[in-house]
This record gives sequence, structure tokens and C-alpha cells, in this order.
Amino acid sequence: NARALLLLLLLPLLLLLLSACAAASSGTVVANELHEGEALSLLVYLGDAGAATTRPSLVWQGDALTYREPFETTVQLEVPVPQGVRADNGTAVLSALLVKQGSRSATSRYALALTQHMAQKQPLRNLLREAEATPEQRAEAAQVVPHWKPKITLLLLVDHSAFLKEVMPPFLTPAANSKYAPPVLMTDAYLLSTDYIPVNSSTDKLPLELTIKFVTTAQFGWQLQVSQSLVKQKQWGFSNKDTDDVKRIMLESHPVLFYLVAVISLIHIVFDLLAFKNDIAFWRTVDSLEGISVRSVVLNSLFRVVIFLYLLDNGTSMLVLAPAGAATVIDFWKISRCFRNTSSRRPAAQQQQGGQQQGECDSVKVSAEADATAFWLMSVLLVPAVIGYTAWSLVYGRHAGWYSWLLSSLTSVVYACGFALMTPQLFINYKLKTVKHLPWRALVYKAINTFIDDLFAFIIKMPTMHRCGTLFMPFCLHDFN
Repeated sequence: NARALLLLLLLPLLLLLLSACAAASSGTVVANELHEGEALSLLVYLGDAGAATTRPSLVWQGDALTYREPFETTVQLEVPVPQGVRADNGTAVLSALLVKQGSRSATSRYALALTQHMAQKQPLRNLLREAEATPEQRAEAAQVVPHWKPKITLLLLVDHSAFLKEVMPPFLTPAANSKYAPPVLMTDAYLLSTDYIPVNSSTDKLPLELTIKFVTTAQFGWQLQVSQSLVKQKQWGFSNKDTDDVKRIMLESHPVLFYLVAVISLIHIVFDLLAFKNDIAFWRTVDSLEGISVRSVVLNSLFRVVIFLYLLDNGTSMLVLAPAGAATVIDFWKISRCFRNTSSRRPAAQQQQGGQQQGECDSVKVSAEADATAFWLMSVLLVPAVIGYTAWSLVYGRHAGWYSWLLSSLTSVVYACGFALMTPQLFINYKLKTVKHLPWRALVYKAINTFIDDLFAFIIKMPTMHRCGTLFMPFCLHDFN
């Protein structure tokens, strides 16, 4: 019986192994058409995507390259900008052709857009000392112009393995002679959008740093996946700043840390959703304001509005803007719940009988008094600081306009002093000697996300005030215990 059971367990594995052997024996084997050590030439052309009749110009030619891995070289070029890109806001295209030495036909080729159309950065000025820009200057600054990518990496696959046609990597294309041409890939994954150079009609030549690498199959597949992921992010609505954050992690961190951040980001999203769910569930069942700081709820809603307007003014992607907007709507819904309980509390209090109900009424009264006292003390300390910072920013800072100054100043205050919203709630907890009235499930999920934010504070680029506020949060959450 034991042998029969073991045979039944191994039978599917044996059948799978036999089918794989049969496929290997009957399948088509595809090999690399280039041999190790073969001499190659690499030609790089620059052209205008909108000028079909204009022939691309040769900007660099590498002869006598040996098809062997590893190989890496960097070339510094000064290339002429196509006329259509300068005058007509066209798109420059960089093309690479891999040719066997002595042959006239290209073995592999790849093309990449060397320019990206973006709006120019709004000029900043001191609102008190510098004159306001004229309408013509503002219109010129708002124009969308091509921006030059000054650094491109060119990758060539070096692999002498033979693959079954049915199971070969997806980036390899078999030819009719059962051979495959090693693919070429050009990528700008190592370039941040802040390094782009705006192109205008007076721009004749621009720098181009071209890095050529011969890589293995694993390295080529990884770089191809990264390039495709960055393209997908653009299609999903990611802004250049969001993409730069991802690139910066890849450039400045170890690959293991990059994957760790990706996993932690997914966990962060899950806990965010759980915090939203439990927060809504708690406030739907709230029928008393005992132990709740109403003023903190109102002020937190106003802070949410400031952050939402700041993200909207900075052109943040919908993936970031939508959750911020949802959180703002939920906070204003909380205000409606608070005022509904406030308006319905007085008639109910007149009909209360019994010690337990009278005790609950006393707790609500103590909560309101403690909330008012803590909020007044907090205002005495924070209002002068807010006025002082906004005045300092107006006198010494540079801003795009009055609206930008007010919004950036208020946002900096929110980032730096947002933790102060916990002060009234802590004071109420101290007065009541209990924390049973708090939404503990939502607070636990938010506390976990706070420690995740601490990790991001050291990895992701963010304003210094926001980083300080993020790192200070765990100490404030600890005081709830």
C-alpha cells in the first residue's frame, strides 16, 4: 500500500518530466548568430521624428568592438540639435545600429526619444523686492517645450546559450535560420527629470553622455523590466517627481533595499485601507463626544485641505491626489458627525436619569472643557510661531506668487506642527484617566504606518520639515499608551 501510494504521488512528476523531454527532443533550438570575440561596429544616429525626409546624422561610431562580456565604456559627445526640435518643438530620436564588421546590414537596432515635452519651471521671485512678471513673460514660462536628455545608457546582450524556441526569453526574436540576433536596449533609467535641459530656438548643440555596456541575460532582462515599468508609470498617471523618487532609490540604494521598499509600500497601502475602514466604522457608531477632541478634528480637516491644495498646485499625480482628497472628504464627514452629536446632546441631557447617564454627561462636559483649555494653550504657543514663519518666508523666500507663498507657508507649518494636534487629545485622556473612547483599531494601523514612514524618511526625498515631523510621530503615538 505504501509503495502504491508513493507511485501515485510520483506519477504526475514523471509524466511532466517525460513531456518536457519529448518537447526538448522535438523542439527547435535557437542559438546566437554572433560568436564570442566577433568584431562589431556600433553606429549611433540622431534625427527628428517629425522630419521623414531628413536623414538622421551620425553622432558616434564605435569600430572594432569585441563581442565579449563584461565591457563598458562612456563617451562624452557634443551633438547638434535637429532644426525641427529647436524651431517646431519636435522630438529628437536617438537610434543605435549594431553591425558585424564588414557587413552592410544591421544585426540589431533600437530607437529612443531623446527629448520629452514638459512645461518650464515657473520663475521664482521675492514678492516684496522683485517686480511681478508681465503677462507675456508668464505665457512664455507656461509653454511646453522639449527637454533634452543628456545621459543615455546603451545595453547589448551577450549570451552564447542555445534556447528552445518554445521557452526562450520573450525579448529574443528567432529568425528563419534558427538564430537570434542579440538585442540592443537604450534607456534613460539612470537620469532624473531635474537633469533635463530645456531646448529653445537658440540652442545649437547640447551635451550627450553615452554609456555602452555588454551585459548578461539576467542583467538585460532586469534593465528591460525597469524601463517598461517606468513607461507604465507614465501611462498610469505618475508625475516626473514620482518617477524620480523610484529612480533615486535604484541609483542610491542597494537592489535588495529597492525590493524591500516595494514590499513595504504594498504593506503601507494595505494598512492605509484598513485604517480608513476602521476609522469610518468607529465614527459611524459614535453617539457621544465623551473623550473626543472636537477642535482637533476640525483643525485636522483644515490641515487636510491645505495639503490637498498644495499637492494640486504642484501637479501631483492622481495616484497621490485621490487618496488625499478621499481623506479630506472623510475628515469633513467626521465634523458633521461631531456637530450632530453636539446638537442632539442637549435635549437628551434634559431627560437623563440615573447615575450612569449622569456620569456620562459629566465626562462629556470634562472632555469639552479640557479640549478648550488645551487648544487655547496650544494656540498661544503656535500662533506666534506660524505668523513669524510666514513673515520670514515672505521677506527672505522666493515664490511663484502670493498664492504660492501662502500655500507653501501653511503647508510647511502643517508638516512641522501637525503632531501638535495630538496635544488636546492627550490632555483629555489625562483628565478622564482612560482611553477607551478612542478608535484603537484605526490608531494601531496608523501607528504601524508611522513606523513605515520613518523608514521612508531616510530613503525617499522629501521636505526637511516633513521628515522631522515624520520622525517625531512615534514619540507622540507612544503617549497614547
